[in-house]
Amino acid sequence: MNCIKCGATLRGAARFCNICGAQQPSEPASPPPAAGEAGGRVKRPSRPLRSSDVLGPGFAAPVSVPLERRTMVLDDSNAPNSQGEAQGPRDARDEFADLPTSEYAALGASGDPNAPYAWPLAIGAVLHGRYQIASLVSSSKDQPGAENRYHITDQRGYEKCWSCHTVHGPEAQSERFCPQCGADMVGHEYLLIEQRPETERDTRPEMPASSDHRADSDGPRVFEEAGRLYQVTPIEADHVLFPFGPHVTMTGVSHVGITRAGETNEDSFGSLALDLAHDSRRQPLAFAIVADGLGGHASGQDASRLASRVFIERLTQLLALPLMTPLGSALPPDEAVESALRDAVLMANDAVYQANQHGAGDMGATLVAFVIVGEMAWIANLGDSRAYVFDGVTLRRATSDHSLVEQLILGGLVTPEERYTHPQRNRIFRSLGGEPKPEADIFTQKLRPGMRLLLCSDGLWEMTHDPEIERILRETANPYEACEALIASANANGGEDNITAVIAQVDA
Repeated sequence: MNCIKCGATLRGAARFCNICGAQQPSEPASPPPAAGEAGGRVKRPSRPLRSSDVLGPGFAAPVSVPLERRTMVLDDSNAPNSQGEAQGPRDARDEFADLPTSEYAALGASGDPNAPYAWPLAIGAVLHGRYQIASLVSSSKDQPGAENRYHITDQRGYEKCWSCHTVHGPEAQSERFCPQCGADMVGHEYLLIEQRPETERDTRPEMPASSDHRADSDGPRVFEEAGRLYQVTPIEADHVLFPFGPHVTMTGVSHVGITRAGETNEDSFGSLALDLAHDSRRQPLAFAIVADGLGGHASGQDASRLASRVFIERLTQLLALPLMTPLGSALPPDEAVESALRDAVLMANDAVYQANQHGAGDMGATLVAFVIVGEMAWIANLGDSRAYVFDGVTLRRATSDHSLVEQLILGGLVTPEERYTHPQRNRIFRSLGGEPKPEADIFTQKLRPGMRLLLCSDGLWEMTHDPEIERILRETANPYEACEALIASANANGGEDNITAVIAQVDA
């Protein structure tokens, strides 16, 4: 199969592209409901086509924080030479000057485990079919008992995410980025220790058949190859990303859109940020929602307003108030945060659903929201309002639209470019108020200094495409300036719908 965005060749069951990170269809898409059938809801009248509607390339998820790459040599300046005299200080550049050139040759391509290896291993060599040498940390001369240390990357890191520890297994070999937290699963560095046996008879030591690690094991990985012993251990970052805790700055802006001037703005948003500090360390709690009332349904603005208020109220009860009590000094655990987010979504839906049952008409709204607790964010969505993650360099869409066009794209029936011009692009299949308990998608995101989370209604992303959103987020100084620039861009590109943007910026 080919990637739906960049066209790269992927494994048949791939869920994400290992080149651009775009989500792929998990199974053949079944024909979506036709207009008027159960499950389809019309958001707004069709908009005119635009010649500038071109979808930009997909963007990769934030990669793991790179570790400092350095090369060190053993300090044996006082070691005696063959005549028993002290050698004195040596230049690090001469550490391996007396080794033959062939020692620096890359690992042979024959795949024969008995083929000679370089000593030390060449940068870029792949060991045991999975561990690629990234840099040399330290080395000693080739003799019995000698030891080399390297920084390596695990080319099969997709089996278990190093960041959130989710086990994916070998079937995820086409997925570079973790579906749970977005981490670059094959970009994390490990420490490899390479040892020569101490004695001649230990040249081929017996190793248990299960010496290689399993995907669900967190312990050291030990194996033997070509008469050498190897041990792989994870490298934990030697610096703290948020030494005093994350600082969250959040704001939102909404505009009716230039073509709907004088009409009611059917978008609503709500946000709340709480920052407590103990022992000089901040404990941020922040949450926000963007709700887009369904056009063509009665009282869309009332539905979005009701959903936003109930959502914020429920999370305040479940997360904010316990933290502010005299005895509340610790942030809630991860499972409590996800549970609270799901509960708030269901409460918002129930409020709109009950209003419909009591004669308010056919109210409905989309929802996209996040909850930030400490150094993690949880993101939820129903409908085609979106969440984006900007890591300071690249933009990644964190949510998948629950829309007819998205299903057609995933099924390969239309091209990604047609999402902006398809006559049925306003039809969605999940929303607030349409059924008693809709299933919201929940995603997690590990935060990094300088990261921005963007929530927006379709009035923004349909007018301002991803490359332009990325540029604005990169070039603006603060969340408010970014929101204003995004709204201005959407209006400059037509402003055919209500436009809402909420941005949270995370700093150290």
